[in-house]
Amino acid sequence: MTISEKVAYLKGLAEGLNLDVDKSKEGKLISVMIGILEEIGLSIEDLEENALALGEEIDVLSDDLADVGPWCSTRTGTTGTTSRWSAQL
Repeated sequence: MTISEKVAYLKGLAEGLNLDVDKSKEGKLISVMIGILEEIGLSIEDLEENALALGEEIDVLSDDLADVGPWCSTRTGTTGTTSRWSAQL
């Protein structure tokens, strides 16, 4: 169950209490807390989606670097360290 689903369940439980959110202090508090939890849940879902997308991009970059790795490795010569790429130019 996702965070948003859990918050929706909690919201349903609170609505089942039939608290007066306009007059009851407790009702107002619970209503505001659930609203905040909904926002937090949405933010967490956005962060999770962004983390997955970044992970996929990192995998692609890692694969690309692995492909060019042999061309960019360094070697030591008499004039210091140069890359294979610049040595071939």
